[in-house]
Amino acid sequence: MAGTPRFIQTGSTEVTHGGNQPAERVAGWLAVLALGLRVVHFICRPPVWCDELWILRNVTAKSFRELLGPLTDQQAAPPLFLWLERSIWLAFGDSLFALRFPQLLASCGVIVLLYWVARRCLDPLGVAWAMLLFGVCDPVLDHTCEVKPYVIDAFLAVAALAGLIATENWPVWRRAALLALAGPLIIFLSYPGCFVCGGVLLALVPDAWKTRRDGRVWGASMLAAATCAGAFLLLLEGPIRSQKTGDLQNWWTSQYLVLGNPLRMAGSCLEGFATLFEHFWRPTGGVLMLPFAVGAVCLTRKLTGSRVAMLAGPCLLAIMASFLQSYPFESRLLLFCLPLLCLVIAEGLAEISRAIHRELASTQRTKSRMVLAGMAAAVLGVVVVWPCGKTAYSLAAPRVRLTNEVWPESEESRINATTPQQIWARHHGEQSVVR
Repeated sequence: MAGTPRFIQTGSTEVTHGGNQPAERVAGWLAVLALGLRVVHFICRPPVWCDELWILRNVTAKSFRELLGPLTDQQAAPPLFLWLERSIWLAFGDSLFALRFPQLLASCGVIVLLYWVARRCLDPLGVAWAMLLFGVCDPVLDHTCEVKPYVIDAFLAVAALAGLIATENWPVWRRAALLALAGPLIIFLSYPGCFVCGGVLLALVPDAWKTRRDGRVWGASMLAAATCAGAFLLLLEGPIRSQKTGDLQNWWTSQYLVLGNPLRMAGSCLEGFATLFEHFWRPTGGVLMLPFAVGAVCLTRKLTGSRVAMLAGPCLLAIMASFLQSYPFESRLLLFCLPLLCLVIAEGLAEISRAIHRELASTQRTKSRMVLAGMAAAVLGVVVVWPCGKTAYSLAAPRVRLTNEVWPESEESRINATTPQQIWARHHGEQSVVR
């Protein structure tokens, strides 16, 4: 693929990708830009903020066994994530580079896998939009550099979709057996992992039904469902129940979708999505609701049933859990859905871009051309110029702005502290931390 970095070149796909298409070259370099932004943001070492600090206090103060129980400071995190961070802390001490390194790897992994998946689901213009939407998203860059599990959630969701696509030629029973092995690991590493595994199970249903006479399919499918359900129940009755403290539960209650009549539920769901888009693409995220709707219709017609199920399944399961007052429909906790949603929005933006281009090419009136050109400029300004400018600003002053918002009463020395020990000493009066 001429003009595209070699390490992200891929083989043949269902969607036609010509190596000389400008959109494909742009998509490749946008992927490289996204990787570079993450590395630069990581090297800048933004100061620790309050949520990250509270997780670090638990990781360093509690034993591996204690991390399976209730956490202090109204925190909740999956056990394997906490064990991973504690292992890093025991091995490398208070180095923020080491403590945040898993998040950097996961964030870069999302970009590589999202590019790989997008090339198999979208045309070149859609791939470019997907790389732009996720790659330069400022809040996602923040999650690259914090000791929280959100970006790991996103990596596991994209990895599940990539694995589903990569194994489409496998027998169904073998794919189900793979889920039986990987499912418990995903669930214990990521709380939304139960939605991801549920999405994979839904995606396997169409192919499993076609080969339902094969006993191996039933056996492997039942094994996959049993291992995932068993891991989830074990997690639910253990760490999740222990971490449901009063203050945290009160915060969760305010983030649930409203259950009621169908019209009220639909309004609550639309409001939740608008808030989600606004958080990640502020202040113009609500505009993306239109290309999201267009992309959902296009991909439903374009992709196979299993791919549609994997794209929609995890998010739909999260919506159901939120209506049942079991999972907060909140921006950071839904980061695992964002790469999947980006694929849908990218398809919609590509379709809208092509429609504008067709109208510009066909219309002969100068006034109409000016109106369409203005629409195209507005789309570029909303989706391209603003997020890129915001990301550039954030890199110039990483996280300090966010820290000031969280701790407005903080002293300058505390705001600029960059290690857990420095912040603990200034914020909690602790002279040292017992390792």
